[in-house]
Amino acid sequence: FLSTYWGNFYNTINRTNHIIEKVPLVTDNKLGNELKNQLLGEAYAIRALSYFDLARVFGNVQIFLTPTNVVADKLGVKQSTQAEVFAQVLEDLNKAEPLLPTTIVRNRITKLTAIALRARLYLYLKKYNEAEADINTVLANPGYKLIKPFNLAAGTSESVLELSYSVNDVNAGYSQWNTSNRALEPKAVIHNLLNDPAVGGDRKILSVKNTAGQFIGGIYPTNTSAGYINRTAELFLNRAEARVLKTAPDLSGAIADINAVRVRSSVPEISTSLNKDEVLLAIENERRVEFALEPFRWFDLVRTGRAPAVLNLNDPNKYIFPIPAGEIIADPSLVQNPGYGRN
Repeated sequence: FLSTYWGNFYNTINRTNHIIEKVPLVTDNKLGNELKNQLLGEAYAIRALSYFDLARVFGNVQIFLTPTNVVADKLGVKQSTQAEVFAQVLEDLNKAEPLLPTTIVRNRITKLTAIALRARLYLYLKKYNEAEADINTVLANPGYKLIKPFNLAAGTSESVLELSYSVNDVNAGYSQWNTSNRALEPKAVIHNLLNDPAVGGDRKILSVKNTAGQFIGGIYPTNTSAGYINRTAELFLNRAEARVLKTAPDLSGAIADINAVRVRSSVPEISTSLNKDEVLLAIENERRVEFALEPFRWFDLVRTGRAPAVLNLNDPNKYIFPIPAGEIIADPSLVQNPGYGRN
């Protein structure tokens, strides 16, 4: 799985590098400046998203900003630190924003999509004022809002960026819990939370039982269902966290953001008298349920320093994953992450 993950992201990065290098060189009048800018903005943002995920999974990774034309182009490039990779992500998102259109398209990156992704990055960088400002910009647009009753976000104002699938390009996540392959099936703990009226509320549709008594992930009801990269609910919960942790905390604003997500899910509001630590725990618990079956929980616990308390994981070497052995064999200059054996 990790090897596929690594390879797919670097393949994506290489495609974006080709676009970034070659689109400005096109002289055909049919490719006007507006479309050129859009394609470049999308490429920068997709490269940013790819490096963001690589850095939070593997830590120190190689940065390639030009196309790979021959194998030698990739060999011997020193790994950058996670902080350096995140800096590159921020640079790419900043480049993308002014190039992108202001329209709303759920399955393509636009200006507000890039801003929303940048707000997520700011939480990792602990730039909370900047995160709140970016989210305010996105949520000021009526095209991004929570809707009640809770339902899947595809094609609605609750979707900021989604992946589209078809019968010829199916959502592989569906097969991970709706067939004999049970690799990503919901476990009893999250199923029970989702089906608790005071916790999951209407979000109970995210985990159901089939006739065989197996837990089925409801986020992809078919193999052509959309996959989510960013949703409006994340913006509210990201802003809640930013409001708590910024220099001048805004607990009432954070609680309002949490309750907005809870109300649209038909669960009781949290108390307005909670202290800072209690609000942070409420955010953590809400994210666990809201993003059930989406790839947030692990990264949330690692970046907030809660992995030891929640997962009893006290070895910081295990907060990132091993670089695939095949990659190290192919490029001996790669250094394996600490705690995973010899280079």
